[in-house]
Amino acid sequence: MDIWIVAVRKQNVTRYTVIHINRDLQDRFQNTTENWVEKLNAILFFRAANTLFMSHDIIQIDKDFLGIHARYVKRYMESLFGKFNFGTDKNRPTIQFIPDTLSEDVKEAHKYTKLARYRRIPSIDNPNIEKEFSYLRRRRPV
Repeated sequence: MDIWIVAVRKQNVTRYTVIHINRDLQDRFQNTTENWVEKLNAILFFRAANTLFMSHDIIQIDKDFLGIHARYVKRYMESLFGKFNFGTDKNRPTIQFIPDTLSEDVKEAHKYTKLARYRRIPSIDNPNIEKEFSYLRRRRPV
């Protein structure tokens, strides 16, 4: 199944980034490292959010990622922001896992995801994530 990750930022204007990867790209990373699914999700969330993220923003992710998996995704994302945004004010985001029933922003992201799946808005398809995956391949969740 394809994966669609959407980041939405609302200020005066709504901006969004959609990352889409197909099953073939997922298969390239399958079982190549411990927690490969959580690492892949962390990379996709990082790539989507990093395009719009401003210092002091809060990144809200749908609580589909429950329990230990959410903790792993969060730790991997924090590691990616620290590594790839080092020396900037965008290296330590606040990351929350929250259900869409409690967050208008998460609901908004769901709407954009649906639009992207039906190709009504553009997406970044199968981006090169080798650099991020190589970095996380050596990382263990804390």
